[in-house]
Amino acid sequence: MVIDDTVDVLPDGPVTVVGSGGAILGRRANRSSIETALPDLQPHARQLALLAPLLPTLPVVTPIYLRAADAKLPSTPPLARRIIS
Repeated sequence: MVIDDTVDVLPDGPVTVVGSGGAILGRRANRSSIETALPDLQPHARQLALLAPLLPTLPVVTPIYLRAADAKLPSTPPLARRIIS
C-alpha cells in the first residue's frame, strides 16, 4: 500500500501516526487531526515495555502496512510426495 492509498483509508477524527513515515503521511493527508508521535522511532522491546503503562488506552488500533509482504507463494505447485511401501 502506498502513501496515497493510506491517506484514503485513514478514519475521520484524530489519528496518531507513529514512526518515521508519520510526518510524510500527515503532510500528504493535509489534516490537522493527524498527530505524529516518535518520528525517529527505532525501539527496543524492553523500552517499549517500560513506556507502555504511560500511553493512553486506545479503543481500537488498526495497523496500516505501507508495503507488500516480502513472502511470495511458489510459482509452481510443490512436487507430490511419493509413498514407498
